[in-house]
Amino acid sequence: MFPFFSLNSDVPLIRDAISEKLGTFFFCVAGFIAGYCISFTTAWKVGLVTLAGTPVLIITVALVGKALTMYSAKGQKVYAFAGTIAQEVLSSFFIFHSFFKIQKCNFLI
Repeated sequence: MFPFFSLNSDVPLIRDAISEKLGTFFFCVAGFIAGYCISFTTAWKVGLVTLAGTPVLIITVALVGKALTMYSAKGQKVYAFAGTIAQEVLSSFFIFHSFFKIQKCNFLI
């Protein structure tokens, strides 16, 4: 069963995330490249030292991003399942409440 309510609720979240995060991403990448350019023009030895640590930094960020994505997906599945259970419980409660009202009305008649 495909949870349509999850898709409808996720569209505004995705739009908001892209509008804020995309600009920040380009700003950070431009600052990163500009920092290396300034580093190589002013002190090229320091630039080489920082360039040597860049692959470790990139690998670490990629692994953390992958883990964050994986755990976010698991969390979304759990919340979708919990939402389904909550809807069933509320539906059962309303059905029970309506049967109680019908029995009460039949008793009065």
